[in-house]
This record gives sequence, structure tokens and C-alpha cells, in this order.
Amino acid sequence: MGAMEPDDTITLTDLEAMKVYFDPFRRRIIGELVDQPRTIQEVAQRLNVPFTRLYYQFNLLEKHGIIRVVETRRMAGAIEEKSYRVAAYTFQVARHLLENRKHDHIPPDIAVVLQTVFDDARAEVERNILNGRINLASYAPSPDALLARRGYLRLPEEEASRFMEELLALVDRYFRQPASEDVSYHLVTFVVAPIDPSFELPEEDETL
Repeated sequence: MGAMEPDDTITLTDLEAMKVYFDPFRRRIIGELVDQPRTIQEVAQRLNVPFTRLYYQFNLLEKHGIIRVVETRRMAGAIEEKSYRVAAYTFQVARHLLENRKHDHIPPDIAVVLQTVFDDARAEVERNILNGRINLASYAPSPDALLARRGYLRLPEEEASRFMEELLALVDRYFRQPASEDVSYHLVTFVVAPIDPSFELPEEDETL
């Protein structure tokens, strides 16, 4: 069958699917299947890992509807070669998994998101500082620079909604941009959240 275009958005509705999606290694696999269909062997080559390591990961991603088979080619004998692509350009977490609840600790579903967004991103940045991929002597917008910024927006609710809408549209546009062979990979991690304004805000934003 011909390659199917991904849906615009798919909602992850259970904790297990969310854990599968937010796993750092599986996120790398997903990233290789955004712009075009690829086989397991092709993804393994691009990630520089043995293809046998990917079968279990592909099965999990397909089981939870995160990727899907878009083409099947018959090879010699009864062997079939499958091409996969992401099921959607954007995956969002169902609100009931992240709804406000009174707890004396962070619920495990929210902890999964926080760990992936922050802890794993920090580890990835540290790894690429140590291996020299990130050049700490460079400044943005140099493509080998580390751009890290923490600040506080003081916005009316309507403008806060507009800011998030524009930010999501910008990220979505670049995620959908077709990749060529001459590309570099960039980690994108951001958080926008309402906060309690009762603490003293810093005089200046923190930028690296």
C-alpha cells in the first residue's frame, strides 16, 4: 500500500502509552520517522545501532499507535520488508492523565513527563557538552551553541494563550520540515506553565 500521511494530532490516553512515547531512545526512533517512511534497517543505520536492537522498540511503538506500517514489500521467499512512519505529527497527553488532583507527592503519570522533559534533556545536554558536539564558546544563533533561557512572562491571560499558540505553531512548522541528508540534530525542550507569583521574581532573565 502507498505511504500514508501522518495525522495532525493523536492523544495518548493511557499511562503505558505515555511511558512508551516519552522514552528517550524511542523518541530518537520517532524522530527518524517524521519526514518519511523508513525500515527498521534504515533507522538502525541512521542511529548507528544494531537493527536487532530495534525490533522490540518498533513493536512497542506500533502496539500503542505511535508509529504504523505504511508500506510492505515482499522480498525473497516469504520475507516481507516493512516501512514505518509516525502515526501523527504531534502527540498530546490526555487531560485526564494530567488533571489537577490533591496529592502529597507528584503522581507517576506526571512524573514520567517531568523526568523526560527535564532530567533526560539535561543528561542529553551534558553528554553532548562532554563529547564536544556543543561548543560552549559559541553563542546563539550559531548551530553548535547551547541556547538555554529561563525567564518569566508577565502577560494577561489572553496574551499568554496567544504566546503558547504561536510557540506551538513555530515548533510544529520546523518539526514537519522535510529532512535532507545534510542536517544536524537539535534538542528542543521547553515548558510554559502558570506559576504562583507570590515569590520574588528575579530582576533579569537567566540566559546562556
